[in-house]
Amino acid sequence: MDRDEFVLHWNSFCNLAAELEETQRYVYHGLQKNGENLIHAGVYSDVFRQIIIGACSEFETMCKILCKEVGYEVKNILDISECILSQYPQIIQTKVYTQFWCSKPLESWKISKDGGKQKVSGIDWWKAYSSIKHDEIEAFKKANLGNAVAALAAVYIIDLYILKRSSGNLHLIEEFPPRYFRCEYTAHYLCTSEGELPDFGNKTTAEVLYEKYGELYN
Repeated sequence: MDRDEFVLHWNSFCNLAAELEETQRYVYHGLQKNGENLIHAGVYSDVFRQIIIGACSEFETMCKILCKEVGYEVKNILDISECILSQYPQIIQTKVYTQFWCSKPLESWKISKDGGKQKVSGIDWWKAYSSIKHDEIEAFKKANLGNAVAALAAVYIIDLYILKRSSGNLHLIEEFPPRYFRCEYTAHYLCTSEGELPDFGNKTTAEVLYEKYGELYN
């Protein structure tokens, strides 16, 4: 993917992230006392519906582009899942930060079997998106804050992977950071991370120990 094409998609993500941030004027985005779940994750509105639809549409588009980058033509979410989870198995470990929490929005993403058929599971925001598209009235409660945040966080991750693969770095995102979301893989985020996306150079503990101690480690 060339820079100009990526910028168009990045702007779409940033606009959606800005819309999500604006909703803090009306809905508190903080966590429950357990520090894991949004207090108002179930609050639903037409604004969240629009964000979810826009985010999931962008997620699908960018996933197809990422799959094409590695030589696969995909048609649906099952194809997408098979390709990305096989080519980038550590993507589920990618962390995303907001003002309130750190999360791995793709951590439970997997392909499972149901009655002998394969199905995609672990990305509930995608199921919500499908329900909203096909049955807006009955599924409107799924157009909520929790699904909006998770869907956009997933888009953020796919964008990071595409940019890293196509350009070898994340400098463009460092120049134009989004509102609301942050990650530990760009220079503007201060942390103790190794600074590499999962699947792009992070070393396992075993690899680090082997390099340091060699045969002694064995």
